Amino acid sequence: MNLSNSTFLQFMASQGPSLLEKTGQQIYLVSTATFLSIMVGIPLALLAHYYKRLRALILSIANVVQTIPSLALLAFLLPFFGIGPKPALIAMALYGLLPIVRATLTGIESVSPQLRETATATGLTAYQTLTLLELPLAVPNIISGIKTSAVINVGVATLAAFIGAGGLGDFIMRGLAVDSTRLVLLGAIPAALLALFIDGFIGFLAKLSDRRVHRPSDKKLKYRLWIILLVIAALIIGIAVKFLPLHHKRTEIVIASKNFTESLILAELTAIMIEDHTHIKVVRKLNLGSTVICQQAMLNKQIDIYPEYTGTAYPIILHQPYRSNLTTQAIYDTVKTAYKKQFDIVWLEPFGFNNSQGIAVRAAMARKYHLKTISDLKKVPPQLSFAAPSEAFQRADGVLGLREIYGLSLNNTREMEMSLMYDALHNKRVDASLVFTTDGRIPKYHLQVLIDDKHIFPPYYAAPVIRGAVLKRYPQIETALAPLANLLDEKTMQQLNAKVDIDHETPHEVALAFLEGKGLVDK
Repeated sequence: MNLSNSTFLQFMASQGPSLLEKTGQQIYLVSTATFLSIMVGIPLALLAHYYKRLRALILSIANVVQTIPSLALLAFLLPFFGIGPKPALIAMALYGLLPIVRATLTGIESVSPQLRETATATGLTAYQTLTLLELPLAVPNIISGIKTSAVINVGVATLAAFIGAGGLGDFIMRGLAVDSTRLVLLGAIPAALLALFIDGFIGFLAKLSDRRVHRPSDKKLKYRLWIILLVIAALIIGIAVKFLPLHHKRTEIVIASKNFTESLILAELTAIMIEDHTHIKVVRKLNLGSTVICQQAMLNKQIDIYPEYTGTAYPIILHQPYRSNLTTQAIYDTVKTAYKKQFDIVWLEPFGFNNSQGIAVRAAMARKYHLKTISDLKKVPPQLSFAAPSEAFQRADGVLGLREIYGLSLNNTREMEMSLMYDALHNKRVDASLVFTTDGRIPKYHLQVLIDDKHIFPPYYAAPVIRGAVLKRYPQIETALAPLANLLDEKTMQQLNAKVDIDHETPHEVALAFLEGKGLVDK
């Protein structure tokens, strides 16, 4: 892929409105979380200063939070607060506590005992000593702690895209999902620049405050500092009004996807058809993550439609054991009936293709060991390295089934994002991996999908699923999506996936071109 400056700059320019929106979301997340850290961190530091028994407890808790991996903390908060900015802001605010608490403590405790004695001798109370002496002298340290907290939060905000919080991390997650370096850089470069800007700008405020402490009579510096702070506050309020999810009655529908190419394309097909054939406003919340995240978001009414697979819904959401004698229609009928009854979620007609999972090896390796079926993997030396996404390690149609039903040891396993496994397999970093059988990289990388001779993989027919209340409110959605029913076969879906993963077109471009070619939307 050509990543020359002109090409990348043109790409950035073409993504200008989206880049501006995501940058605004990133600033909102960072500024709001940092504000929360300040509101909690400074009082905690004062408690630690005045109540020595609480000092160790407060610092220990703040230290423990810092040791928790950010993704783990986000995943922990997800069941309680759902997807979106709320869990991200809580996680970021917690991460930002330690630098502020430590800096505030250091600043207050660095005030010389002689100054405190002088303050007491002049009749100042403890409160007056704090507000008139200790806190003003601690301001440079406090601002330094705020700077560290804000810069940390830029990184955590990028990871928050994993739970649909928005921000520049959306580009990075999307780029990883579709193997696009340009998209990754589109998120990474502005995030790095934002971190540098915050570091420099807050450092500038620290210098101003330091000069103000040492030259308190300089009124110009005092007014200048207040003007800067008021401008920052106005910007934060403006961004918050723009991006804060206010609790009003929604007049749009939210279409989501999981974090792999095919799901992104199917979500775009769905969104474009609704936009073209109805007057409903569509909001895209793509690249959310796993099935469980999407399902929880549906139940929390945070998203309205997303593409799901029968072979995923049957064992993961409904917890039904797959039996090889079940027909494709029987599985679809089961999930359709159960989803409506249990969750008031409606399965619309399938897109038409079966994207089953499979085990792939390099063609050269298949020839060397005469591999045709998954059972043949027993011929391969036991140090076989096997890659699969995290979700597959807990599924009967994943690593568990391969071990229990096929009797494969799989001692050397690696958890990877689905988008990375094909390159790892092609570049001989792993010997076998779980794949989607409609992935366009299978023929490109000369991979061979082994026959599932013991039938552990159920049929995976994709279909749009929609909340029943939304379909009742907008019955025209079903009419708009009807032309997508049985429109795609396995070969066509593989070609569409290849356009994204190999040709580096965007999922929106691929979906739109396909629908235009079929005459389903106007060119």
